[in-house]
Amino acid sequence: AKRYHDLALEKLQTTDDLEEIARYQHIAQICAVSPSMPCETLAQAFQTVWFVHLVASGVLGGRDFSFGRMDEYLLEYFDPSNVNSSQEAQELFEELYIHVMELSGFSVATYDSKRIVNTGSIQYIVLGGIDRSGKEVCNPLTFAALRANERLATKQPALILRWNPDINPELMQQAVKLCATGNGYPAFFDERKTINALVTNGGVSLEDARDFAYYGCNNVALPGLADELREVWYNVPKYLELALNCGIEPFSGIQVGANTCPVEALTDLDAVIEALAAQMRYFLLKARRSIINFDQMWSTIRPFSFESLLSSHAFDRASMLTDRGAKYLFYTNHFCGVATVANSLYTIK
Repeated sequence: AKRYHDLALEKLQTTDDLEEIARYQHIAQICAVSPSMPCETLAQAFQTVWFVHLVASGVLGGRDFSFGRMDEYLLEYFDPSNVNSSQEAQELFEELYIHVMELSGFSVATYDSKRIVNTGSIQYIVLGGIDRSGKEVCNPLTFAALRANERLATKQPALILRWNPDINPELMQQAVKLCATGNGYPAFFDERKTINALVTNGGVSLEDARDFAYYGCNNVALPGLADELREVWYNVPKYLELALNCGIEPFSGIQVGANTCPVEALTDLDAVIEALAAQMRYFLLKARRSIINFDQMWSTIRPFSFESLLSSHAFDRASMLTDRGAKYLFYTNHFCGVATVANSLYTIK
């Protein structure tokens, strides 16, 4: 930010154009504040968001860092008394969208070298829905974000609209109008389903669940409260093969799975399914132990994590995300080959 500030001041000495002078002065003023000082204007807030996103996505070498609920957390910087505020907000969103396209490129369908800058990464902006108290978020920034995409038709960032039956009718009309352009945005997500799943299955408080966002491949995120992505991939057809071989890998003859009953004892389909379930339970627990061991190792190898600076829970605890700095830990389990298993079970039956 300081380098941009100094460069803008240098540029001021090289031009007599009044419009250019005003632009460089504006850049210098913003970069003197963002991101090191508390923001006072919407432009400063947008600049802070972009600087942090640029560092996270480009410098750290990660991918799919998302902007979260921008219309919610930027609203305090929106000045409703200024008749030009809505137009300014739209222009700031447009500039942000262009920067995101520069970062992620057009290769959104390419999965080669995903962790290198300028390859396809999905970066979300989540709009609308209810806040932690259950109040609707819809505001002028929500509409500005949609209008900016309608004007530019950029593929990134991806826009998600959190839907519920009480959604603002004008917002719904604007969203459908944008969909009609054929650009594919916004995506509509029934927030009731996600909130209920987080509370019922994830052990998340109702207030925290209401504040969810998305990142990566539509992964649910709890901004500031959850740690990094942990995911395990499971080869379910292999587990069926192990279930038919007492947990022994048939090619090597090594016991790699649960010691289930011999195939001769699997006299009906229910017995086969129970043996399969036993293998799946075995590997789920094995994966969980591996992740716990990895977490302990990782906290020693990398005691500092830049993302910890962006986690309100870690910040309040004065700890790193790698050192119990997250309020919630999630494990994403991917089961591959489900159709193959279904076909196999049908054949066995």
